Order: sequence, then structure tokens, then C-alpha cells
Amino acid sequence: MYELVPSKTMREYLASVDFKFNDFQRAALIWNKPDMLWKERLEAIEKLADTTKDEDLKRQIKERVQFEKREWSAFLDNVSGGYVYIVEDHEDGSCNGVFAEYNKAYIYSLKYASNYDTSCLIKKYRIVKNAEDEIVRTSERGNPYMGIEIPEFCEYDGTEVSGVSFNKKGEITRIRSNELTKEEEEIVSSYRPERFEFPFIKIPFDMPVGSIVKEVTTGTYGVLSQGKKDWDDYLKRIEDRKWYVDFSDIQVMVYELTESGCWSHNHMNPLYLQLEEPEHIPGDEENQTFISAMKAFGNYLQSEDEEKVMKGQAVIQTAREYAEIKRCKEWQTRNLNKAMKPEDIMF
Repeated sequence: MYELVPSKTMREYLASVDFKFNDFQRAALIWNKPDMLWKERLEAIEKLADTTKDEDLKRQIKERVQFEKREWSAFLDNVSGGYVYIVEDHEDGSCNGVFAEYNKAYIYSLKYASNYDTSCLIKKYRIVKNAEDEIVRTSERGNPYMGIEIPEFCEYDGTEVSGVSFNKKGEITRIRSNELTKEEEEIVSSYRPERFEFPFIKIPFDMPVGSIVKEVTTGTYGVLSQGKKDWDDYLKRIEDRKWYVDFSDIQVMVYELTESGCWSHNHMNPLYLQLEEPEHIPGDEENQTFISAMKAFGNYLQSEDEEKVMKGQAVIQTAREYAEIKRCKEWQTRNLNKAMKPEDIMF
């Protein structure tokens, strides 16, 4: 039931309160699971379609699988010779080869990934030959719930028509395409809240403010600044104000310590957050200072009003120590030396 939840902390908590995902929500978790291959993702939702009693979900899964396969077929098609395939380094975005055929681009990307221990993207670009090629479908899509309308066509701006992401082994992780028709895209539109791909899921959440957490999909650490009350209030605002929300809005605020000694907030999915401190490395001054800074910031967020001044000074001091160890060039730019309270270095 909980194998699709990346965080061990959240798996155990959801089980303890007997929260169960229905098949529709399970399909959403599969579709948004960050560490799944493209093929694995399609196979997993097809397997779910074979067992679910939700006929609407079955139909949606069939539509999505067909759409993904059409995207892949369109990506491979260059019979007209009107396109080129460009291999890019996934890490730095640098262009590392231009090819007339996908197969040659793919073989080259495998060699490049092996030589540089990285993953690659292969993007498909239109070759502009005449005036007709200079009018293309717009790559951006407007959100109708926010009143954003974007014309379907625009002047050519050099954007690729499609792209495929690979891992280091050359296995497909994601396909994105602008080659299918508007009608085909609307069937599986990400702005249709009744579909399984990107729905908002109302989950329970009860991690304490000030906790040190690990984002398990990236391995980064931070300090949680929103807890159960904040989450419950957020759910109520969504309901009361009838906000449009999707999967990306399943989020709580987490602060991460930057090399400049400042605390930068990010919005993270609680299903990916695990209560876990960084590994303590004896004799590693940077490691120990980083952990001390996180604990000081967590204590500050948990403190009562009368404690805030004293605990706030510990936040400033440990942040300065961390920045000094990192010798970051931005150390002066955030006015860390002049900071009087934690809010001065929070952004």
C-alpha cells in the first residue's frame, strides 16, 4: 500500500493513522515517482489498470499510454529530413553532437555518458528552410484556471520540438513533445484535475516544525518550517477559497543552508521528506558546522518568544562559521556580517 511513498517516515506515519490511497491516487504516485524509468512507469500504470475496478481510471490510463507511445513514434520520425537530433549533457546543458538520425545520436550519447559519467538528453530540432518553417506550435501551455491564454502558434524561437531524457545507462526516464496535435494533448492535459496524472492529494501530515529532514529523491537536507497546523490550515484555505491545485501543490516549506551562510526556503512534497540528520563525520569541520547550523536553526523555529533572541544569535553565529569554512564569494553579498536576527539571512 505504501511502497510508492519514497519517505520511510511518511510511510510509517500514513500506516499509523490508517490512511489508504485509492487506485486513482496510486496512479498519480506512480506517474510522479521521480526514480522510475519511462518504460517502468507505463508498465506500472498498465498493471494497475488490469486490477482496478475504477473504469474511468482504466480509460485514462489507456489514453495516457497511447499518448506516450505516439510521442515516442513522432520523436523517432525524421523521414522528411526536416529535423536534427542534438545530444546534450544533462548536467551542464552543453551541446555535444548533431545528427540526422536518432539511432546515431543515441549511440553517441551512450559513449558520451560513459566517458564523462553523466546522463544525456537528446533533443529534436526543426531545420528552418523556408518561411513556412518559421511558424511553429507554441511550446508553452497556458493554465486556464489562472486565466492564462497562450496562442497555439508563434514565430520560430529555436526551441526543440521534442526531447528525451536518459539516465547514465541510456534508459529513457522522460519524454516531452510538442509534435502531437492540440486535440491529442487536450485529452491528457495536465490542467484537467479529473485526470490521474497530476491531481492534488489530501494527505495527513504531522512532522514537527524545526525538524531536520532529508529530501530522499535528491539527498539534500533542510529544516522544516511548517508542521501539522500549517498543513491543516493550508488544506482548509484550498477548500474555502476553491483554489485550483495539482500534484505540485502538495508541499510544505523547508529551509536549506546555502554556501553563503543564508537560509533559502523551498517548497517540498512531504511524501519525499524523511526525518533524518546528515551523517556525522568525525574530524570533518565542515560537516560538524553544517549540522550545528541546522540544529541551531531548528531550535530557533521551535522556540518560544522569550527564547528567540538567544537562540537567534546561535543561528547567526553558526551561519557565519559555515560561510567562513566554505569561503563563499557571496559571503558579503547577503550582509551576513551585519545580520542581527535570523530573518536577516532568510529568503
